[in-house]
Amino acid sequence: MKILSRHYKKMKIAYIKVAVLVSVIAAFFLPHFQTVESHGDNMFTVYLNGIQVGVMGDIKEADECLIAARRKLAADSDELVLAESDLTWEGSEVLWGQIDDRSEIVSNMLGALRGSVKETLNRSYTVKINEYTVNLASTQEVLALLQASIKRYDSQNTYYADLVMDSERELNVLTTQIYSSREQKEEEAEEVMTSVGIDATLDEIFADIEPATEKDFSDYELGLLALDFGDTVEVVESYLQDEELTPLDRAIEEVTKDQEKEQIYEVVAGDTLSQIAEKNEIPLDRLVAMNETIESENSLIRVGDELIVTIPEPELSVERTEQMYYEEDYEADIIYVDNDDWYTNQTQTLQEPSAGQRKVVADVSYRNNEEVGREILKEEITYAAVPKIVERGTKIPPTYIKPISGGRLSSNFGRRKAPTRRASTYHKGVDWATPVGTAVMASSTGTVTRAGWGSGYGYVVYIDHADGRQTRYGHLSKVLVKQGQTVTVCNYNNVQLKSPGKIVNLYQIEGLNRTQCESAKAGDIVCFSGLEKINIGDTVCAPDCVEPHKFVKITEPTVEMTFSVNDSPFAGKEGKLVTTRHIRERLFRELLKDVSLRVEETGSADSYRVCGRGEMHLSILIENMRREGYEFQVS
Repeated sequence: MKILSRHYKKMKIAYIKVAVLVSVIAAFFLPHFQTVESHGDNMFTVYLNGIQVGVMGDIKEADECLIAARRKLAADSDELVLAESDLTWEGSEVLWGQIDDRSEIVSNMLGALRGSVKETLNRSYTVKINEYTVNLASTQEVLALLQASIKRYDSQNTYYADLVMDSERELNVLTTQIYSSREQKEEEAEEVMTSVGIDATLDEIFADIEPATEKDFSDYELGLLALDFGDTVEVVESYLQDEELTPLDRAIEEVTKDQEKEQIYEVVAGDTLSQIAEKNEIPLDRLVAMNETIESENSLIRVGDELIVTIPEPELSVERTEQMYYEEDYEADIIYVDNDDWYTNQTQTLQEPSAGQRKVVADVSYRNNEEVGREILKEEITYAAVPKIVERGTKIPPTYIKPISGGRLSSNFGRRKAPTRRASTYHKGVDWATPVGTAVMASSTGTVTRAGWGSGYGYVVYIDHADGRQTRYGHLSKVLVKQGQTVTVCNYNNVQLKSPGKIVNLYQIEGLNRTQCESAKAGDIVCFSGLEKINIGDTVCAPDCVEPHKFVKITEPTVEMTFSVNDSPFAGKEGKLVTTRHIRERLFRELLKDVSLRVEETGSADSYRVCGRGEMHLSILIENMRREGYEFQVS
């Protein structure tokens, strides 16, 4: 106790001194220590691009410090600076910890950014031509590229390109405009020598009363008249690295060199696959490979079909118009003389043509080196061409159908490989194997010129048709027509309707079967072939006794439509029966079974007026024809 009593005062004084010292130290360092919290991580070690830049108590302050560091980095350069900034952190929960000062963290981040700065981006220009783009260092290089495209066709250097703001775009996009030095000089001269006062009035008066005189060949200004780019050129400002820029020489070569570009070629009359390939300088096998619709070199193509071809063309096309003088031999247009008694497949040349010669001044339009248009301004005939005169028919020829129903093709037309004994090596007909008694109809309306036994043919029937052709039906089991038999078709409600015809085959109806017969009497139900112009309600009479039977008149149609050949750009895509002949045959065949339908010819050979009893009536006809493979257009 005595020892404690002796040192008690000294210990008390030392304790007080230590407590004061701790309080002073805490006053200086307490703001840098994080208090204890129970909400998870409360101390964060921050890294930028893998480099530790400081310790923070609130991770939200890290983004603010990074923004401040990037601003300082950008302020050190006049150009656009690109630097990587991968910000990461590691969190922990501590009772006491020291955090770094904000300014120190920003300084550390600035150092990390400077270590990851990429090369400074250069101000450059991106040129876009359709799908092609190229990056150039300056507007001077852009203009040099455009001028190189023009120079290929402007040897006199009278046209030059310039960049102007595209008024149709909301963003700052430059486009091209071509100027002519000659036009600019004329505009300047007009501004200087503009008439004023009474002189201007006199100029207008004399200009109105001055008679128009025809130009001589020497009055035309021959040469390049106009020039412009055929593709849209867009130029935008961009910031790129040096390795992303294209050298000017290489850019000029890429833009002006001919490239193989795909285009659509529409088949015209007279075209063949080999001619199309030769015209477009494409190998025939490559043309077939490029088009999925063509199976082989022998595939059938029709007028209006669209084929994919390749044409050599530069990335930037140039369109120009040149005024040219030339002398040439020319052909006069063919003169056609219509003959209403002939069929459309009958023609005769009345006068052979002879070429003439003329002098011409014309404006010729080009796209690159391909001529796309020609307008003749003046021509002088040295000696006139003699036109070719052709007489042609206007009547549509008859339609031929298969004369039997069913059957098996046993021998086709043409040369035979292994003919039977005494048979011809070249078959001039078509053989169909059918059961005995199968009905044989006439392929088309005509006149029976022979009916009976024929050597080599057995029972045979010859029929002459209106277009000069003859069909023969041989190896028949029976002949049921009389040679040259003639009848007359008439109508009770239309007394003016009287059309002659010839009965080719006659069949008597017995239950559900048809039996061939040579004649029929009153009360018999029969069917026959050979009459073309016949409708429901008509009466077939002998020519010497024309007495039409009374028939209820059919109510006239109420809706009228025009059926015509499909001449749209999508013609031939769906149907197979697309010609006028097919459509006419189908419409007039419908008349044989549809009492309410009317079909009339129009002034055009490609269209027919169809009348029916309501929209449903005609829509059923249209749908049936579509399902049968017909392609046409209605209006």
